[in-house]
Amino acid sequence: MYIYPVTSLLLLWQSTCFGLLRWYSIDTSGISLSYEKVVTEREYWRLVFGWLSHVDVLHFAINAISIWANRHLELYYGSLEFAKRTLVLYLCSNLIHFAIIYRVSVSNRGIVSAGFRKAEWNGFSAIILGWAVIQVEQPIWKVDPIVYLLDFIPLPAYAAPCILFTMIQVVVWNSSLLNLVSGILAGYFMNIGLFDWFTVYYMFCLLQWMVVGCFLSKGFPPRFDTVQVGDQRRALEAFGSSLV
Repeated sequence: MYIYPVTSLLLLWQSTCFGLLRWYSIDTSGISLSYEKVVTEREYWRLVFGWLSHVDVLHFAINAISIWANRHLELYYGSLEFAKRTLVLYLCSNLIHFAIIYRVSVSNRGIVSAGFRKAEWNGFSAIILGWAVIQVEQPIWKVDPIVYLLDFIPLPAYAAPCILFTMIQVVVWNSSLLNLVSGILAGYFMNIGLFDWFTVYYMFCLLQWMVVGCFLSKGFPPRFDTVQVGDQRRALEAFGSSLV
């Protein structure tokens, strides 16, 4: 019996993080990703923790079920290859996200640009969408082109990314549209072979440098606020911005 080690580890990691955030009423903005925090303020450690945070129970539930629904991909690729592709999807989707925000910031230096730079996102949704796109082109789906959304809804493989994208946008009220689009693009880039050069050896090297970068980046270790303190801080920031 295959135990799906990478899938199980992802679920355990996310469940533990979500449970701690809920138990201690920690404001998720303390570990969320944003252009301003990661790029401008160089808090690179957020790239390590940002995909673990979920804002609400429904957001976490959809991502957790979707991760488990993709367990057959770990069996198909093998654990190391599955872990490598998951890491590439995560980093590539965030790089695309940052690149789009940078382009908007360069072309528009007004309120819209400031809002894009400060916008926060978190969770595993972009990676799940990336995997949905990858499944469309895999040989196994040429024989039986049916995938199971949330592990029980049968769908044609080619329709799964669009339906999953729509469901996340409708159900998860604060999901980042740009983050989801970045995940789809990352999956497409992987399908056309843009990352075929990235081996498992490179994955381990990258993980080591991510750990080093985490300790050397600004703001590490992070200081967490409760939800109440975070709401008060954002209210004060919004009030200050209104006076400018």
